[in-house]
Amino acid sequence: MNAIQHRQPPSAKPTLPHAAELKTKAFRSWPVFASSPGTTSNPPTETSVPGLMNRLANNARGGWIASVFTGLRALLSPRPLWPEGAFLMWEPCTNNHAEVVPGYARYLLDLGFEVVVLVPERCLRQGLFARFPHPRLHCWGLPRFVIMRLLRRHGLRHAQGLFVTTAGKLVPKRGERYDLDRVIGAADHDKVILVEHDARHLVDAGLWTPDLVTLRRLDYRGADSVVVNPHHFGAVRPRTKEPGRTRFVLVGAARSTKRSNHLVIDAADALVRRGRRDFEITIIGHRRGTVIPKHLRPVFRTLGHVSFDRLYDEMERADFLLTAYDGANPAHEFYRTAGTSGNFQLVLGFRKPCVVQESFAPIHGLDAGNSILYGASADYASALERAMDLDPAAHVRMQAGLAARADAVHVQSLQNLRELLRSRGRARPPEPPPAPRPPHSG
Repeated sequence: MNAIQHRQPPSAKPTLPHAAELKTKAFRSWPVFASSPGTTSNPPTETSVPGLMNRLANNARGGWIASVFTGLRALLSPRPLWPEGAFLMWEPCTNNHAEVVPGYARYLLDLGFEVVVLVPERCLRQGLFARFPHPRLHCWGLPRFVIMRLLRRHGLRHAQGLFVTTAGKLVPKRGERYDLDRVIGAADHDKVILVEHDARHLVDAGLWTPDLVTLRRLDYRGADSVVVNPHHFGAVRPRTKEPGRTRFVLVGAARSTKRSNHLVIDAADALVRRGRRDFEITIIGHRRGTVIPKHLRPVFRTLGHVSFDRLYDEMERADFLLTAYDGANPAHEFYRTAGTSGNFQLVLGFRKPCVVQESFAPIHGLDAGNSILYGASADYASALERAMDLDPAAHVRMQAGLAARADAVHVQSLQNLRELLRSRGRARPPEPPPAPRPPHSG
């Protein structure tokens, strides 16, 4: 049984060429409309409704209001926004998963496509692509309802394909079929690539298909998938551990159902009682449910929700990334069976050694050569102390191990995606250019 729901095709609509292209300035500011390179059509007149929307979009001071104006102008235009032959990438989730978008865009760029990214405006404003400029990458921040209307109106007639980075948002209810008809109409479903972050509901309902993309290999009821792991965030400045205070970072909601935040706090308390204060733990994420005892506050920084740009800076600043998954907690079983966590994308993308329980390491390609492993939760404080006592040379070796792992994952993921696109027939990527030859060393 297929996981995609089909309906009767709607009445045909005329084929339309592309129109104005939306850009972002240095991939940091909010998007504005500008004429596309090679566009020959005349812009809307100042007195026309599209022309007035164009003026409002360009004169707005940024943020959500600007994205609404640009969205209204897009809806009033009879032409699709994306250039002819571009590959569209859409993140339909407004709260989570945006961190995977740069990595998936990187794979399509490596395959030679021109890539148009459609995301909530705040993702661009907060620096999702702040470190990732590329001449074939176009990032557009628009409200979700505008993106859906544009896709439904124009379909994929002029696009190479549509890469949906959170496919779970395309189902009416969990455990039901994807409703692509509602998104792009009845045609060109073979051009759609779907990324699933939680395989349990479709597998349990008998609707899972092996052409769905996951971030890693599944270990759930024998389900197979196309593994494409996104861990590219742009230019990264590796930091080598230095003598003195060791910097840890914990990323994500610190709630018992998501993380064992008490594990980190208890470990910090144990270290302080041993007389160790030469460390700092930065917690990034919603602060609800996280209470730091007064005597431990000097070794904690609680930043709450931060922008992507700030997250990237904090990842570079840290020596180790902390995970707090507990193999004895049933709520954490998901992270080693049917899904994964953005923490492991940060580990690879920033070459950041992590502290992780042994039972969660192998499925994510981590081992004692690139991570700090521990067994029972009672050993967590000792694992942090081992990380603190690690000499800089050993830390560099761990970073090198993660770099090798990230490169291998990239090569295999790129090959998996290339084969998936070729199997679809209608979305064939061009052959990648040959790799440059290394300089002669003899």
